Amino acid sequence: PTHVGSCTLKSNVIEGLEIDLLNVYMVPKATVKLISAGILDDRGAKVVLGDGKALVQHQGRTILQGEKVGNLYAIRYNAAERLVSDSRSCAATGSGDSAAALWHRRLGHLGFGSLERMCRENMVTGMELDHGSLEAASSRICEPCIYAKQSRGPFPATGHKAVKPLGLVHMDVCGPMPETSLGGSQYVTTVLDDCTGFSAVAFTETKDAIGKKVRAIFEALENIAGRRVKEVRTDRGREFVNQAMGDYFSNKGIIHGTTVGYTPEQNGAAECLNRTLLEKTRAMLVESELPQQLWAEALATANYLHNILPVAGAKVTPHEAFMGTKPDISHLRVFGCAAYAHVPKEKRNKLEPVSRKGIFVGYKHSGHYRILFDDGSITKHSAVRFDETAIGNSRMDSDDDEEEADDGAGMVLPSGGGGGTLDGSNMDIEMAENNSGPSTSSGQTAPPRGQANMPLALFPWTHNTEQSHGGGGDGGGGPSTSGGQLAPAGNADVEMQDRRYPLRERKRLIEWRREPNGRVTYGRINAASTGEIPEPSMYAEATNGPHAEEWKKAMDEEIAAQLANGTWELARPPEGTRLLPCWWVYKVKHGADGEIERFKARLVAKGYEQRAGIDYGELFAPTSCFASLRALLAVAAAKGMPIHQLDVSTAFLDGELEEELWMQQPPGYESKDPNLACRLKRSIYGLKQAPRCWYVKLMAALDKLGFKPSQADPALFIKKDENGIVYLLVHVDDIVTTSDDVELIKKVKAAVGEAFKIRDLGEAIVFLGIEISRGENGEVKLSQRRYIEELLQRHQLADAKPQSTPLPPGSKVLPTGEGETELVDSTEYRTLIGELNYLATSTRPDTAQVMSVLARFMGKLSKTHMGLALGVLRYLAGTKELGLRFGRAGELKVEGYSDADWAGDPATRRSTTGYVFLLGGAAISWNSQLQRTVAASLVEAEYQATAAAVREALWLRKLAGDFDLCSDVIGIWMDSQGVLSLGNNPITSVRSKHIDVQHHLVRERVARGEVALSYCSTEDMVANILMKALGEIKFKKFRNGMG
Repeated sequence: PTHVGSCTLKSNVIEGLEIDLLNVYMVPKATVKLISAGILDDRGAKVVLGDGKALVQHQGRTILQGEKVGNLYAIRYNAAERLVSDSRSCAATGSGDSAAALWHRRLGHLGFGSLERMCRENMVTGMELDHGSLEAASSRICEPCIYAKQSRGPFPATGHKAVKPLGLVHMDVCGPMPETSLGGSQYVTTVLDDCTGFSAVAFTETKDAIGKKVRAIFEALENIAGRRVKEVRTDRGREFVNQAMGDYFSNKGIIHGTTVGYTPEQNGAAECLNRTLLEKTRAMLVESELPQQLWAEALATANYLHNILPVAGAKVTPHEAFMGTKPDISHLRVFGCAAYAHVPKEKRNKLEPVSRKGIFVGYKHSGHYRILFDDGSITKHSAVRFDETAIGNSRMDSDDDEEEADDGAGMVLPSGGGGGTLDGSNMDIEMAENNSGPSTSSGQTAPPRGQANMPLALFPWTHNTEQSHGGGGDGGGGPSTSGGQLAPAGNADVEMQDRRYPLRERKRLIEWRREPNGRVTYGRINAASTGEIPEPSMYAEATNGPHAEEWKKAMDEEIAAQLANGTWELARPPEGTRLLPCWWVYKVKHGADGEIERFKARLVAKGYEQRAGIDYGELFAPTSCFASLRALLAVAAAKGMPIHQLDVSTAFLDGELEEELWMQQPPGYESKDPNLACRLKRSIYGLKQAPRCWYVKLMAALDKLGFKPSQADPALFIKKDENGIVYLLVHVDDIVTTSDDVELIKKVKAAVGEAFKIRDLGEAIVFLGIEISRGENGEVKLSQRRYIEELLQRHQLADAKPQSTPLPPGSKVLPTGEGETELVDSTEYRTLIGELNYLATSTRPDTAQVMSVLARFMGKLSKTHMGLALGVLRYLAGTKELGLRFGRAGELKVEGYSDADWAGDPATRRSTTGYVFLLGGAAISWNSQLQRTVAASLVEAEYQATAAAVREALWLRKLAGDFDLCSDVIGIWMDSQGVLSLGNNPITSVRSKHIDVQHHLVRERVARGEVALSYCSTEDMVANILMKALGEIKFKKFRNGMG
């Protein structure tokens, strides 16, 4: 989103001078900041370029100065001077950093969805945000989030949910960490209260010390809650399953449950806590550029924050649920920012500074901060001033009077420094070890000598399952382990990434270099900020960009191809002729490995400016339907016919136009004579009639070859002669062909190749995204495994635990209720439904019913609907190898099943029609659809379903005739004797005479002998799978019945 605001620049020439720019466009996704020289001129300023410099002058004096960088002039400036207030605990922010973005960082890089929820539901105090700030911040890319958060699929729910605090506690251990903390620790123990989501952590040097920490944590939690711990769930690690822990649990009357070996998902809540904390830890370390030895400080801060952050499904934070009070977060600051701690007068003389500069590394409790100083000590302070714009590299330049060390943290770290301690939010609970250093009067803890254990801290945990927005979320997909983070072992050891800035992931927009004095100065501007090549939107952008040479070559190739094809010619148009504009469309083509394959440019007419009846007439152009493709492949499988594929390279450029159309000359390729224009001799991309022109051209060419279009599907072409039979199925420019003689296929491909420029792809492997494979016995399988894997990766569910059915048995999906939270942005849901619906209509009829249901909630939807849609993906994750199998055994005969779920829709009480038709042992056509009217009885509902099935049967009967199959009668099975009576007999009764005449199509077609109705038991009714959510056993039975 783009907003209009103001910006204050600090002059880099005149000290103390500030320049206010009004009506500035704030574009979060812009990769560079631009200043209009024209507007500066309108405002009375003067821009002087020359001698490699750029000067902005106003009233005779230079106010800004820049330098030439490549072919551009760049000005290094400060967006705003940092502010320092007199409050005891204050923060400074630059004007370029929105309030929402600042709170995102203060809260440990919390997802913007959760941030918005905290404000909307008033879950905390001390934070005020407006919707515009949230919207702008969420559209930005947060680099620390990108480097720190990449999640796998969620863990499943584990067992029952505790209804009271400490009724069930989850525990786990992470470690050894790749770096020893300042306190000498290598392991962290996490403890989670199942009921409230409140959690605690403790740091230890070895696993042997964990038992002591656990006992201390339990005592602290029990004192706070006023309850005993009743049940504990852990993995089978030796730190939990040993004699000492067993005796402790036994003496306390605590039930100890363990997971099965090497199945961490059984303790998914603890594993999720580990992932969540490590994501925040990485994000804070990445942004602050502090060394990894401070992982314990960052993790402690992450837990402190999570206790005061929202939990999915809960109306209050873990802190409020456990403590009974709403947390105040006005004291929060960005981890790793510059901090100026007040030095008590007792510790300084009259001439020494009253503040000491350090780095903020955590909280003691509300209003008390932990500050790391350059001698490696960490002290507790309450009177602190913060500069939240000074973090990472900028922290070194935050104080013009201080020179700092040139390492990432700006400090010298002792070998066994003091570890961070933390308590619960607004609680003063600390259990320091006996070997920790003495505490000074200012709250300073001297760095312990030797190997010291870290004091325990109390923290939070969250079930957050929100997707990240622009890299700013808490990770997608919910509870899970993360690749390279949590190993699937019983003790859930952790291995953190060694490289915080993987080189393959990014290129900086601005490359920085250090001057001899250690200052950071402006470098040069690169072509891209993410390593991806941007696709230009217009000719000028392409020819003036960093890849101008590549785009010019691509355009030359396109012009040459169109001239060689005779698509247009330059001529002088008649006076008054209306010229269609045209433009270039650019695309970077990538190979299967993700590498750049080529730059593609396409000249496109702006067909939206065409006039109906003048510039175009008929537009209809048929494309093949999936049922025809499946029927064709079923016949090929049964008869052992080879299946080949080809595509036409320039399909839309081969069509011949009926209208006389003129187009402007291509941008960048204009003739010297401006009076000339392009007279279109053939169709071109973008014209409204281009698809129809191509179909007419193709049909004429195939007619010359002896092919005739099918009466059932005009995109199916058939050639029958004394040499044999050949089938050709066309979908725009993709063609699949089969015959009982492979030599006939080769001759047809050669003949088509003479008429058009084609690519012979050989035996069909992938057609319209459907994978076609052939078994040794001639069986043909249609599946979409790769497509499903892409969806799982795209929606971060690649490693999610599969579910057994697409929809939980007996589910009734309702519209969003008044008490439910409506999704603000339905884009992701709509996209996912479209992606899944493609599967449901092509190769996965087992998902047709659930997609019919979920597609009804495209408008007002809640997280429940999104969760159900993701559940379909989890079902597909476990069944991605499934597909339709057409075999060689049995009679080639079309037969169908029809049924209805009477009044099954809870919102409208309308019924659901379900039918499926089989050929060659698998489904070729199916439907699951809500009926248009309310049925007064079960018989009426099933009669309406039968009428729909009969209409489909009549079409399939025509199609079967094209394949020379036995098509006299199409049999339809049903489990309703009432429908059989209505369909086979012209009965009129009080209970049936109101049924719409259109449904009595069934009687007419039965009487003609075109369809035959037969009875089958409900237990054998395959169409049941298309009507409602079934249990696993029935679902799998009917799924197998569809092939």
